[in-house]
Amino acid sequence: MKQKTLFLFLLRFLKIGVAFINLSLTAKYFGVSLEKDIWILSFTSVLVFDAAVWGAINETFRVKFLFIRESEGEVIALDKTKSLLFYSFFISILMVLFIELFPNIFIKLVAPTFEKDELKSLLTMIKYVAPCLLFHQLSNIGVSVLNAYESFYIPEYSNLLSSILNLVFIVLLAPTMGIYSLLVSYYIGVFLFLILIFYQIKKKKILIFEYHYFPKFKDFYIFFLYALPFFVPFFIGQSSRVIEKNLVSSIDIGMVSALDYSKKFSEILSSVLTSVLATILVPLLSVSYTQKKDSEFIHEFLQTLQIGFLILSLFIAIFTSSSPYFVNLLYQSGTIDTRFMKIISELTMMYSWTTLPFFIYLIFGMALLSSGKEKMYAVFGTIMQVLNIIFNYLLIKKIGVYIIPYSIIITNLVCGLIMYMKFPFEKKDITKVLIKYSFVLILTVLIHKYLTLHINLNIHDLYILVINSVLAVIILFFMTIIFRLEESFYIINLFKRVFKFKS
Repeated sequence: MKQKTLFLFLLRFLKIGVAFINLSLTAKYFGVSLEKDIWILSFTSVLVFDAAVWGAINETFRVKFLFIRESEGEVIALDKTKSLLFYSFFISILMVLFIELFPNIFIKLVAPTFEKDELKSLLTMIKYVAPCLLFHQLSNIGVSVLNAYESFYIPEYSNLLSSILNLVFIVLLAPTMGIYSLLVSYYIGVFLFLILIFYQIKKKKILIFEYHYFPKFKDFYIFFLYALPFFVPFFIGQSSRVIEKNLVSSIDIGMVSALDYSKKFSEILSSVLTSVLATILVPLLSVSYTQKKDSEFIHEFLQTLQIGFLILSLFIAIFTSSSPYFVNLLYQSGTIDTRFMKIISELTMMYSWTTLPFFIYLIFGMALLSSGKEKMYAVFGTIMQVLNIIFNYLLIKKIGVYIIPYSIIITNLVCGLIMYMKFPFEKKDITKVLIKYSFVLILTVLIHKYLTLHINLNIHDLYILVINSVLAVIILFFMTIIFRLEESFYIINLFKRVFKFKS
């Protein structure tokens, strides 16, 4: 379990490197501008629509598939998955047609202050972006099916390859196509990703493309019914994103882009955490729960909780001390002025802290989901999103754009701790881990911040980042030894094996 999780994290972190390059290229070619705002608003609105409809089913598919396979057999589970694939494809086509025919609905929601040329440009972009919804959903189902068959790495390799190809086409097309190069590169990347995913499904002989009879709607409805409690939090969550863009776009032209640049670092890590937990942890916990292996359930949960805290300790320490260097390194070659650079740097640091409460909320939510308490998870998800909307709406004029990361920290932490109280088994060991690893995180961040403040280096930002990152790793390693964390023994044994091999 731990090796799989670590290797999947490694693959995801390789993708983070590609994402950073993508950010730098986007800043270089488009900076903080109206056209970048239009791209973000249109692309986000379409994906928000997709997540509002399919997000709940996508998140719960693995658990429901495993429950069906355990209780009714693989053949029936695959037959029902075929129905899910067929009807989700058909409904997604209808959704794309709806966007093409009524794009004004989306414009009024995400950018009510836009007028004339701004409105026309946004209208055009939304129509071009609409088919992304269909391809995004197909890729989600394909990856979910492979994950259900414990194929974790192939989707990651495929995604990494398509992301690299995406970069290449941005470089080739941006000088001539402008902002539309992002659209074209996305379509090329997602087409390649779909081809690789469906090839792997066929190669592994997972029979979801062979239809011997017309798919039954009631089989699709089974997945829909299971996910039903999550539709409310997902809908409110996507509404929160729309409201956020709406509020931010009213502050100043370019502020949507600034917020997007600043939250990318934390979003990338959050997506890594989400995908790893959904890909590996949820299926393992679900099987352990259905087989009534309580100790195994707790063991797998603790392993992931510990790894997650250590990764977040490193991430938060580095970004708390070094966010200006990251921002300068990635964005200074673009057309972003000094005022926005300062805002992006401050928001980047604040967003790095959102990853901790998000992780606490997510991992305890996954534990509830895997133990048949999906309705409880859905209720807390709804409460969290409603609180987010209230905080942002009431305080954005007083605090400004900074209220958005503040509200994420507060709401995720509160709901995460409440779900911790609802953990389905004995919490004694989990409480010890939470306290011990929280101390490790806080001390790592404080020591790293203190040392970096007193080390004045007049060198390139890249070298400062490397030094600060290495320093964070060293501090964290010593924290694992001081607090006698089990991960320290793995690292020490690894060093012993490496040096013994060399000698």
